[in-house]
Amino acid sequence: MSGHDAGVRIIAHRTCPLDAAENSIAGIRRAAELGADYVEVDVRRTRDGVPVLMHDPLLIRTAGSWLPVRLASSRVLGRSRLRGNGEPVPTFAAALAALPDRLGMAVDIKHASAAAPTLDEVERQGKQDRVLLWSQHMSAATYLADHAVGVEVALLRDTFNERATEEFLDDAARIGVHAVSVHEGVLTEGLVDEARERGLGVYSWVRNPDQHEEKMATGLLGLITDYPLEAQRLLG
Repeated sequence: MSGHDAGVRIIAHRTCPLDAAENSIAGIRRAAELGADYVEVDVRRTRDGVPVLMHDPLLIRTAGSWLPVRLASSRVLGRSRLRGNGEPVPTFAAALAALPDRLGMAVDIKHASAAAPTLDEVERQGKQDRVLLWSQHMSAATYLADHAVGVEVALLRDTFNERATEEFLDDAARIGVHAVSVHEGVLTEGLVDEARERGLGVYSWVRNPDQHEEKMATGLLGLITDYPLEAQRLLG
């Protein structure tokens, strides 16, 4: 699927927020236009069990309401509009169905309760080979590692010292995920090598495009960025 499966995967962070509304279908399409290999989305679960695209627990920042996602019905969220383009808050099902050809999707599950229904939808649409399932929640990542057949699963955690990073890698290997996502501040070639010894690939969100080349040189599996076009140009 990806042109860089053997090298660095370029992952458009949060559906290209510099170019489109965050966690929007328009942003997913924009990621494809900018040459990303994958587009990252954030998923939470509504009161009636529907996975939807939303980073924050409240709608206020991106959809102008103080309503918590977990207390809202999918019908109510469907009437809420994203700031910037007026698009309805997308369901995960609609976003996955709209995924352009040759673009994968990295799904950051923000609340553990969304893990099972998100996986169910991936399987319903038969897109296991086009999706990466991520979570910072141990319970969600463990569930996915146990149940997501044919899907790469990653555990996310920000650590800021060597001991915490070692514990993170040990936790990830113990629960059987395939990859980790680390804070850019601890991303080094040595860390990538340590992760590989445990059978883990490494992802990292790198905020500053001036650091893309340096971080790519560590041998990480995937670079998460707000600047996918610039990152692809570095790959030639």
